[in-house]
Order: sequence, then C-alpha cells, then structure tokens
Amino acid sequence: MINILLRTHNRPNGYNRILSQIRSQSYKDYRLFISADNQETGEYVKASGEIPIMVNPPEGAALTYTPGLFYPNLYLNDLIEKTEEGYNWIIDDDDYLPDNDVLKTISENLAPDKVAIFKMESIYGVIPQEPFWEQIAEGNVGSPNFVVPTKTAKKIKWTDSSVGDYLYIKEIVNLIGEDNVVWVDKIIYCMDNPCQRGKSEC
Repeated sequence: MINILLRTHNRPNGYNRILSQIRSQSYKDYRLFISADNQETGEYVKASGEIPIMVNPPEGAALTYTPGLFYPNLYLNDLIEKTEEGYNWIIDDDDYLPDNDVLKTISENLAPDKVAIFKMESIYGVIPQEPFWEQIAEGNVGSPNFVVPTKTAKKIKWTDSSVGDYLYIKEIVNLIGEDNVVWVDKIIYCMDNPCQRGKSEC
C-alpha cells in the first residue's frame, strides 16, 4: 500500500492533471490523502470525486514565500496522521509523473522498515545530484524523493522551515540508521512550476 499525500492550493488545473496521472497508474494499491486549506480548493477537490482533508494555515500566515519559512509543510502532519499502513509518498499540485508505471517502480523497490530514496527532476535539474548521490544534503533532496514506512513517518513531525523536506528526511535517517535506506537510481517525479512558490497557476 502506497499512501499518496497530495497538497493542493488554488491550482485546479495542476491538481486535475496530477490526479489524472495518479488514476492512470498501472499499480492500483494506493490511497490518496489530499489537503485543502480553503473553501475554493476544497470544492474543486470534491468536484473531482475525492474527499479533501481540510487543514488550517497558521493565523495571519501568507502563502507567498517568506525567507526561511514555508508553512504548508505543516499540512503534511495532518495527512500523515490519517495514514495507517504501508508507505507514504508526498507530491504537490505542480508536479507530474513521467509515466504510468511510477507507482509500480516505487512498489518494486520497497523493503520492510526501510526508506527508499529515488531521483526526481526539478527545475534545477535531477536531484540528488552527483557528487551527493546517496547522501542527505540540504538543497539536494525534496519530499517527492523519499518514500517512508507509515509507522516511521509518524515518529517525526514536519516543521514550517523552507528546508523542511531536508530536515524531515535527515531526522528519519538519524532515527532508522543509514543501513535502512535504499537508494534507487530511477526518476519517479518531475516538477513543473513556472510560478514562484505558493502562487496560483500562471
């Protein structure tokens, strides 16, 4: 079982695209957990036939980029809390899947109680990059890179840091030990975000 944790905010087109790609996957043993932090977002998630998990931004918070902070990371704690078994994988509404066998590729590389770290294609190129392959390095890892057993994922909380993905997986690896990390030299995800962080579709 792969739990797909999907964040969306005011991007119905991006959301519908990634949802269509998820539904087209050849591997079907997955569950979707979708966060929505306002009524408009919740409505288009419902219109797609899915049930949103409504989350609340911190009081007075602005989604536009604030140096050092990115509070939507906190939504992942709400989504992880809803998962019960299997493995957790995080994607967003500005992402896309390169083919219909992404979930199959993930499932074939999972091992009991181990974290799998794959490659992703970002706006900065493929990461993790050489010479940092098989290393947890700030700026060289994103949340779609890693797939974490649910019971392990629940032991660490996400923060609102703009490098929250790095901090989270670093704590996970510190918890389970590097011997329990499987590095997979395959691209499972692509970022397609022409907008600045947090902005709606442009």
